[in-house]
Amino acid sequence: MLAVYQSEVGTPAIRHDRRTQQEESVLNTITFMKSVHAKSYTTIFRALIPGNGGANLTWADNNADLQAEIDQLAQTSTNGTALQKKALFILTETGLSFGKYWTTLQTHSLVNTYQMLANILRGSAIFSAYVGYKFHLGFEDLASSDQAELQHWINTQFDQLMQTEKDFLEANLDDAAEAINLAYYGANHALISLGFDAVYEVQPSSLVAQLKELMIDQNQFLQQVTAANNESDTEKMTDDDYDF
Repeated sequence: MLAVYQSEVGTPAIRHDRRTQQEESVLNTITFMKSVHAKSYTTIFRALIPGNGGANLTWADNNADLQAEIDQLAQTSTNGTALQKKALFILTETGLSFGKYWTTLQTHSLVNTYQMLANILRGSAIFSAYVGYKFHLGFEDLASSDQAELQHWINTQFDQLMQTEKDFLEANLDDAAEAINLAYYGANHALISLGFDAVYEVQPSSLVAQLKELMIDQNQFLQQVTAANNESDTEKMTDDDYDF
């Protein structure tokens, strides 16, 4: 559900706020890849729950917590500012997803499924790093008072969504502690990607370590940006390059 939301609503919403045509091209690619991710999740879902897909999709459509998450995200995608949309895009990729992966991540016998999920996570990490980098550029343009107001809004939204996610995991898992731990790690990763401090308490675990191996932090991404912008071997792109 979240992957489909990202491909059909979340990414198109931030694409409309692009600064350049080059950025729009990258966001078009992310939109396409989120559709691929949604198809991949569907493949896993149908394999693990053969014959019951329709009933489970109906259950998700009627689950109050899942629908509350989607409603809150959709409200920002429709009415939020460019930076608000970017912040919740990243949280959707991390804090609202990692806990839901718990069952698959800890089932080591599903080798191919885990590899598919690992590929999705690596892609999501790259997308989050890119959107976080664009968030930084916009955030730096704000006045100090506007920065403080935006940070307060983000903290409030994150707290509300993470509480809903915690309620969902507790209601649907016999032992939700590790899943919630993964969700909090994801929320912290989102905050760090935005340039803020981590605020959620995360306990060290093997699954957290697995996620850390797949994630790309902001410093790693900025190193790649710096390397790609080496004046000696790079020709700068301009909007004219996209005038066909």
